[in-house]
Amino acid sequence: MKKLVVLALASVLTVALTTETFSKSFSSRSYSSSRSSFSFKSSTPKYTRTKVVVSKSTRPKAVKTKTSGSMSKFNKSKKVTTTMKNRINNQIAKKDYKQYTNKFKKKNTTKKVYKTTKSDSNVLTSARSYDKNTYHTRRSNYYNNRTYDPYVYNYSPSYGMYDSRALWSMRDPYFFYNYNSTPGVSLFLADMLIESHRNAEVKRQLDAINLKMSQLKSEGTRVNQSYKPSGIDLDVMLIPEVAENNKSTLRLCTGSTDGTYASVGRALNRNIKNVKISLVGSSGSIDNLNKMEENKCDAAFVQRDSYKQYLSKVDSKLQLQKMFRMYNEYAQLVCTRESGIDSFNDLTSNDVVLTGPIGSGSAITWGNVNSKAKTKKVTSMTEGMALLLEDDAQCAFNVTSLKSNLMTKTENKYGEFFKLVDIEIPEYTTAVIDDDNYDNLTEGMFYISWDVDTVTIPMDLVVKEDWIKVNKMSYASSMSELVDVVPAIRKATNSK
Repeated sequence: MKKLVVLALASVLTVALTTETFSKSFSSRSYSSSRSSFSFKSSTPKYTRTKVVVSKSTRPKAVKTKTSGSMSKFNKSKKVTTTMKNRINNQIAKKDYKQYTNKFKKKNTTKKVYKTTKSDSNVLTSARSYDKNTYHTRRSNYYNNRTYDPYVYNYSPSYGMYDSRALWSMRDPYFFYNYNSTPGVSLFLADMLIESHRNAEVKRQLDAINLKMSQLKSEGTRVNQSYKPSGIDLDVMLIPEVAENNKSTLRLCTGSTDGTYASVGRALNRNIKNVKISLVGSSGSIDNLNKMEENKCDAAFVQRDSYKQYLSKVDSKLQLQKMFRMYNEYAQLVCTRESGIDSFNDLTSNDVVLTGPIGSGSAITWGNVNSKAKTKKVTSMTEGMALLLEDDAQCAFNVTSLKSNLMTKTENKYGEFFKLVDIEIPEYTTAVIDDDNYDNLTEGMFYISWDVDTVTIPMDLVVKEDWIKVNKMSYASSMSELVDVVPAIRKATNSK
């Protein structure tokens, strides 16, 4: 009986211990470890060791584990939102900083523009007579080989358009007599008077200048504002900003805004540095010559045949000089494929040919074509191609460069409707347009293409002789620049 009581008490004690261990393990939220609590063979120290491991090692890992379902989406969206806010704040900060720094950049990079007065104009005109290509060398040789007294730097670095160092080292009284009316020289003489009160050498120089100026005035010597001082070039005396911008202006007549003449004019304007080129639009060669006659242009692009005809029909007093042959133009006759015209010889009195406006080189050249077809002039060849599409004419005649903007557009967009045909004009230089220039306009049946016979006319840049006389050095400088620019223009126009 005692044995049974002892066994019962042992069983109750074992169950109690197991239950206590299981409850402690469950409360630690370690589900994997709690499974071992159902083993009656485990001892109490084992469950205590497991509890310690669970409480110190597995809890940090539980923080790192990914959650599932809607909670993971919530955490992810929250993280993205925070990242976007940071990016936006960074961008705003960068933008504000850039705007802040740009304020100082604008202040530092702003250049002071000196405006010359009417009394300075003669000096500037005389200063243009020097070679601009050697300007920087001459300026360096003059200023770098001289020393100046310290008091010079106590005054303004420039007087009007003149460099201060040039005036303080000036020893030519004739310069001050002839240019005393210019604002810069007047201001300098006033500062020289101030310095003379404390500088004996400056006082001696000023007294000598005033004495000589009084003598010249009493003798009735006329003021010569084309006078060139001794020992220094006029353009070297100018401050660099004025000297660099002191260029002759060349008014250049070109052509229609969508034509090759206008494109070449813009190319010259970008590349010619020693002359300011002012572009003037026109309707073509004859109109350019008329504008030069009316003194609206100093130079112009002119077809050579148009110039010859202008001189033969107009009693012109124009004295022009050919500055350069820019490139060769080609007579190009474009006809509709439906017209069945393969050559200008196929044209009849029922056909209509569109040409450029009155005053254009195309109209002049077409006038030399022996054809029975009717002629209709348009404001521009762009309009002519549009009318050709509308069947208002059979052909359009244009004298222009190969692969001009207009012809390239016609080739790419309307090649299946138009074709390029042969043309022959007596007394003109014959030429051949290779079919590689226009694949679509020269393509016939079975994809067979052909070369086109035509004529070529030089396009010249002519300049008025009056302008050359006044701007000899500018003319010579621009000629040397043209030698470098023209090859690129001929390559761009597919000419020789």
